Amino acid sequence: MILSESPFVRHFDTNYVPSDAEVLQIRSLLSGPEDAVARLDVEIEGMESALTQLKERRKTLMKPITAHRVLISPLRRTPDDVLFEIFSTCLPVTHNALIDPAEAPLLLGRICRRWRAVAYSTPALWTSIHIPASQDHLGSDYLSGLGKAIEAWFQRSAHCPLSVSLVFPSVPAGSHLNAVVEKLISKLCSVSQRLRHLTLSGPRDRQLILSGPPARQLSFILTTLGADHLSLLQSITVSCQNGDCVFSDPAAMAILGLPTLKNISLRVTESTSPLTFPIQWQQLVRLKIDCAAVRTMQGQASWGFDTKDAIELLQRCPNLVWCHLRLFQVGHGDLEKELTPTPIHLPHIHELIWIGLSSVQWVKGLVAPKLRYFHVGTPHMLGPVVQAEATATGLTVAIDSNAITTSGFQTLLQCFTDVSVLCLWEPSGFGSTVISFSPTWSYLSQDLDDSLLILTDDLCPVLTHLTVRSDTFPFSNRGVLQFIKARVSKGTPLREIQVPIRRKMEVGGEVDIMPELEPLIRDGLQVTLQYRPLLKFDSRHGLRF
Repeated sequence: MILSESPFVRHFDTNYVPSDAEVLQIRSLLSGPEDAVARLDVEIEGMESALTQLKERRKTLMKPITAHRVLISPLRRTPDDVLFEIFSTCLPVTHNALIDPAEAPLLLGRICRRWRAVAYSTPALWTSIHIPASQDHLGSDYLSGLGKAIEAWFQRSAHCPLSVSLVFPSVPAGSHLNAVVEKLISKLCSVSQRLRHLTLSGPRDRQLILSGPPARQLSFILTTLGADHLSLLQSITVSCQNGDCVFSDPAAMAILGLPTLKNISLRVTESTSPLTFPIQWQQLVRLKIDCAAVRTMQGQASWGFDTKDAIELLQRCPNLVWCHLRLFQVGHGDLEKELTPTPIHLPHIHELIWIGLSSVQWVKGLVAPKLRYFHVGTPHMLGPVVQAEATATGLTVAIDSNAITTSGFQTLLQCFTDVSVLCLWEPSGFGSTVISFSPTWSYLSQDLDDSLLILTDDLCPVLTHLTVRSDTFPFSNRGVLQFIKARVSKGTPLREIQVPIRRKMEVGGEVDIMPELEPLIRDGLQVTLQYRPLLKFDSRHGLRF
């Protein structure tokens, strides 16, 4: 009997229990098919054995074939100049090359003798290096080995201009590591005339910072290098904020006045305002000022860097393409101060980042026809704002709701009429209680939905992407629907909207607006409604005291 015609088919996938007689009947039905399966298993085993033998014969034949193919491979016959182009694409582009045998260029010397010869004899592959000397806890043997690697690296770079980033250790006075560290500094000084890009950083670990004066050591490096020996230097980055001044020595400060510098990034603690630095401001292309003031024993700052100072600095730098400024103020009274707009001509700038709590009235005087990204807020917000930013063809404006007043928000919208991507952000864990004024969306507690309608086509006529991220001030479904309809009815090309919603639809009676938005979604509108998570019932609450 064919098993598919078995009288027990109707009992498959049930909990039916056969009787003793039916058990014997089932065993009788299975005897024939089970014998057939056993015969098939024998055949399969024989075929698998034959297949294994064939694979072994193929493996034996392929070994010499592969060896001969390697001899005629195109890569083996690639000219050295083409090989160099290939090697160049292996180098990192977002940072200097690492002293790591698993990464280029060191990795290129571990493949074969020819690759090693080409890599080691090509100076252009060794023009950048990152030196992590801050790991002084590894001991003098580590630092000595690091010094030998650096020396070999510099020799392979021949006479090419160099890009060097050095994370410097914090070594207490009298430490046995001082002699080794001085050797590292001497190796850097030996190539000072070839330095084109230089980055100096103090240790980031708090314990290392407390163990010694890294700022003074960085100042010593700058003084030892000397402005007279940095004739090729175009870019300098100095980062160390531990309470000591990096540029207290005039010889170190003189480096900032080099006529070749086009890129300056400072994250330091100083006794004077950055406006007093001898920088050739008019020739800068990239600038980052993130300076803190030295504080007195009473905790008072020795200087301030407010909106007025930042405006003056921008006016000194007409050739900027990228700028990051962080305001340093004792109080927040500057927010409510009415500033008389003064012309700020930045014809080449693409990206302007303004960190700090300040008035934005100065934007009325900003002339920046090539501006593509404007950020105003706090450091908590830095990073990717919205995915649309990378592909946006117009202006992207990112606003930290804790760093601007309502009137300031409206001022920005009136000034930036070509904004296509707008992101309003309330950083997590940085609520309005931290500051003494009402944030941009504070009035939403009275009428959340009316505030969303501020973004009319009169203020943002070409707005395509809107992102609002806030846990404190969510909107309602009806308000979002009203806003979208208002934009679409006036022909605005809204393509994406991400907003927080007050609560889940099934809790509190919120209306599901997605059916009404379906026609717009089919036409390409992307809608993301971010609902607050529901509170979960904890059945174990109170068991543990």
